[in-house]
Amino acid sequence: MKNWWKSFKTFWRLSRLNKVDSLKIAIYLTFFWFTLKMVPFNKFIRLYNYILRNHKSTNYNISRVQEITQTIKTVSRYLVFDSTCLTQALTAKLILRSIPDLVLTIGVSLVNGFEAHAWIEKDRMYIIGDTPSSHFTPIWCIE
Repeated sequence: MKNWWKSFKTFWRLSRLNKVDSLKIAIYLTFFWFTLKMVPFNKFIRLYNYILRNHKSTNYNISRVQEITQTIKTVSRYLVFDSTCLTQALTAKLILRSIPDLVLTIGVSLVNGFEAHAWIEKDRMYIIGDTPSSHFTPIWCIE
């Protein structure tokens, strides 16, 4: 109970903008987690592309991008389900989609059994998702 209360007090001390960001990110992460569990991946891709096309975008400067990605990572730790690199990357791409040349990539590897990883990069800099190993083969990219 103490940890929950401490987390709540920390959230309450955030600025209004950070509270709104945190709540919005929690909703997106939950939506993507649930939808990925319930919908076949090919239909999810169509849905996600529709959302990207029809969702209002906002321009962000680089410090705001870093703040958003840090908030995504922080909020992910407090959700009751496992927020994977995929749900985090999908959320980041949706929020930051107005940034040119921002690429969401999903890659797979068969080196140590089947592994999948998702990340976002811009100009060879990784925005969210750990730096992928060279053995990951991209299977889906969204620019």
